[in-house]
Amino acid sequence: MIRPISMNAVGFRGTNLLEQFKEKQKAQPQHMDNQPQFDGAQAVAAYNQAVIETKPKNTLKPSELITLNGDEADKLEGEKVYKSDGSLEAIIQKGDKTTKEYHFFYDKSIKELIEKDNETGKVIKSVHFDKVDGKYVSGTVREYDAKTDDEKFTIYSNGKPLLVTEKKNGKEETVHFDSETGEKKVFTKDKIIIPDFDLNKIKEEMKPVDINSVKLPENINALEGAKKLRSNGTLESVVVTDGNKSTDYIIDFDGKQIESIHETENGKSTKDIDINKDNKVEAITIWQPNLYQTHFNKDGKVECISDEKDGIRRYMDFNPENGTVRAYTEYGPSNELRKRLVFNEKEEITEFTENTPEGLSTVKRCADGD
Repeated sequence: MIRPISMNAVGFRGTNLLEQFKEKQKAQPQHMDNQPQFDGAQAVAAYNQAVIETKPKNTLKPSELITLNGDEADKLEGEKVYKSDGSLEAIIQKGDKTTKEYHFFYDKSIKELIEKDNETGKVIKSVHFDKVDGKYVSGTVREYDAKTDDEKFTIYSNGKPLLVTEKKNGKEETVHFDSETGEKKVFTKDKIIIPDFDLNKIKEEMKPVDINSVKLPENINALEGAKKLRSNGTLESVVVTDGNKSTDYIIDFDGKQIESIHETENGKSTKDIDINKDNKVEAITIWQPNLYQTHFNKDGKVECISDEKDGIRRYMDFNPENGTVRAYTEYGPSNELRKRLVFNEKEEITEFTENTPEGLSTVKRCADGD
């Protein structure tokens, strides 16, 4: 399943669309998994968010790096929950103040660590892992305050921080790090040279999928289809078949509501729909003929559109309040950043980053005299 992307770094969810699809096929041979591969479409936008500053201005620090050996499925103590096919889904460890859930792929490798506050039942930490030198280390870490809206988001690469974003008391700060040295990045200011870029053409090519095209079932218990249960008795999924078409309703780990919907036709994935805890559509992914995603905020307004074709990945971020474009980001086949443009409320270019022979070059529009 693929989660939303947005300019809000704290809310980030995804990376390479094609790689996510391949990983899903490997990890879930029977149907798409009901847990995120890399609780990340909103992180790509966050990491790529242009930061222009003459020196580091804050003291944000990355979340603690977590390292696992990879044998946790066999060695961890706790309540083990199995999927309907007998494969291990999670190990639950209940403590005095918090409960940890270790979620696993089919090959027993670690997928995600979720920590919940016992008093409120809210998630206070979510960690997705990368495999580095045979061990599993933090890839993305999101931390939440159980009683406020404060959030902190950290992106790691090969065990080294790339970005930290913190939202506290209604204010948001972001710091970028050099992946080699671990030092905070320092950027320079310059008058921007407006590139030859046709935003209207991109907007015509990347139109949102209509959120109203999705009709969610009102009652999961009323769904008629093949039902699967986890070992703890909670509902895992309901598969509804209509000829050569199949719709798989994936139920959340608590067994209370639909978390995602996976549609196939003739055995091929055609569409994924991700649903948030408020039972509203969070993202729509079209798999054929090319990967195409639309992500929505909690009010159903478009936050980001992304696509992938011939190895080129594009992301267009929007201001959900007025629908204007905030940024456009483009990646090449080797996952290299090709270009990124940031726009103001009038959709005028204010920042421009491109990949040059000398490396990434970033400039920002400055007022005359600056």
